Amino acid sequence: MTKDTPLRCRADLLAFYRFLRPGDPSSRTADLVRDLRFQIGPSPVPANHRDRRQLPEIGQDEAIEAFIGILDHCRRLRRLHIVQLEWDLQVPPSLLFHTLSHLTLLEDLEINLDEEVEPVDLHQLAALPLRRLTCLWAPRMAPQFGEFAAIAPLARTLVELDLPMYAHKCKLFNATFPSVRKVALWVPRGRAFVTGLCSTFPGLSHLTLRGQCPWTHQWGTWIVHGGEATNETIRETHVEQWKGLPGAWPDLAVVRVEDPRTAYLLGLDRSVASLSLAWLSYTPESAFVTAVEDTHPTCVEFVMDLPTYMGSMSVGGGPYGALSQLDSISSLQYLVVHLRKFSIQMLCGESVEPIHLLASALEDLPVTHLVIKLDLGPFGLHVMERDRVHTVVDYGQDVYNAEDGVKLLDAAETWATLIAGSSRTLQWIAVYVPRDRVRSWEVSRQAGGEEDELEAALWELEEDEAWDVLSAESLREFM
Repeated sequence: MTKDTPLRCRADLLAFYRFLRPGDPSSRTADLVRDLRFQIGPSPVPANHRDRRQLPEIGQDEAIEAFIGILDHCRRLRRLHIVQLEWDLQVPPSLLFHTLSHLTLLEDLEINLDEEVEPVDLHQLAALPLRRLTCLWAPRMAPQFGEFAAIAPLARTLVELDLPMYAHKCKLFNATFPSVRKVALWVPRGRAFVTGLCSTFPGLSHLTLRGQCPWTHQWGTWIVHGGEATNETIRETHVEQWKGLPGAWPDLAVVRVEDPRTAYLLGLDRSVASLSLAWLSYTPESAFVTAVEDTHPTCVEFVMDLPTYMGSMSVGGGPYGALSQLDSISSLQYLVVHLRKFSIQMLCGESVEPIHLLASALEDLPVTHLVIKLDLGPFGLHVMERDRVHTVVDYGQDVYNAEDGVKLLDAAETWATLIAGSSRTLQWIAVYVPRDRVRSWEVSRQAGGEEDELEAALWELEEDEAWDVLSAESLREFM
């Protein structure tokens, strides 16, 4: 099983467990398994009523026994992703973490649970040779932030870390993680965090800050409670902290934020190669532009995460109005416009308003390479409430609909032609549908009918050539 073929239901669990032949001491099948992904949802119900009656009933105890049995037998696992477990198929964390502690070759662990997790459970991970650790817990179930100190021994091996804890709490590790290159934490409410983050993770190349800033309305500041600072105060504090850390994070190349205001508060006044920001319907345009100006990126990923933006995209300038304000960012060469599935619905009808607005926004931008990424996968929304992470995931399109991808890719050349005609600098345009394919075109210009006017001409590349361009220009980071 791999990330592309996860175990999805109780029947999958039981079938795979039997495939391992656990009762046969001569079987070595389990020793060959290196990669497992569990994404257990409700069992699929056949449309035929007769087939439905013939489905075997797999009880909770039997399914849990198969789940633990699989982990207990596959002792040579290198990668394990427990992305989702059916709501009534919850394994006691003490049992699960005890089982995980025996996977002595495990290097990559992603775990998402709905049960109470204790420090003693987390401590079971401390002896594993983990290089990548991603933890997500449901609300009220995540450990207290101080309890994450139990994984401090992993500082000797970790290269990537993603935890449901606020960035300013990382000092509670009481440890330095010298080898960690990629970190994902949550933006705290009313707290500065740069100094502690830099000292805990001195070698970062990739920083991700999750969550949304709790401002009261789109132009105002958040309500300040006891001990909290205003957003402007935090930005000013961070700017001063960066001045005192001129040598910090020399290899920092990629910054990702789920809220542009987070990048604004970060106050990172130094160049990074790539900046990824999601647009929210209440994003102050000034905060968005300032965040990009701070970091002077070569590449910007612009994520449209509807339904956080409703109505016409041209109202109040909208997201593409904000994009057009980046015309002063001379370093900007590459733009990835990442449309998630709710945004894509606007492209499936007769209206292609987003494409017209994008073409207009590009008129004065110095962008040479444009990627339109159409993500038809599940939409995930993370919310931090009272020191707990709540992850809401829409699995409505968890199974990719190939027909949608075909329709979008068929329309892509029309979009590319429209966009190329609006820009004087574009040299290459791509439209990418994950789990399907990428189409791309080189853009050339020739003299048109009017004086000083150049007409754009498109030349479509083969798909392998498109991937070569994405790799050569370091754009695969966002694919």
